[in-house]
Amino acid sequence: KDTTNSQPAQAADSPAMNADNADLLRVLQGRWQNSLNTQDEIEIEGNHIKHFNTGQLNREGSIEADAGCVISPCNAESAAQEDGWCFIEKAPNMEQCHLVLQCNKDSLQFKSLNDAGTLMSYRKVK
Repeated sequence: KDTTNSQPAQAADSPAMNADNADLLRVLQGRWQNSLNTQDEIEIEGNHIKHFNTGQLNREGSIEADAGCVISPCNAESAAQEDGWCFIEKAPNMEQCHLVLQCNKDSLQFKSLNDAGTLMSYRKVK
């Protein structure tokens, strides 16, 4: 490995995308259907998220993974109350932090740290 790189090391809480965040973003990829309301789906491709209701595009934006829940608008103190990691959803006039409690090849559970924190449960459909 070349150790002559003159770039300064990233701080542990740097908002720069690191390998951990890239891995977390990778596990979110795909189309997810709400477990309680099957008309509600989200689709994540790369760093882009789309929300669908009854098959119609409802809203879309970008997302950023945040392993430590430290990037604004996330609040590490709020997130520290439960095990998990965060992703930030950004759309026109909206920036929302979601705390991911579970994400695997079949299911995704998260809640928003910006509002009442309703638990959202999805199952992978593709």
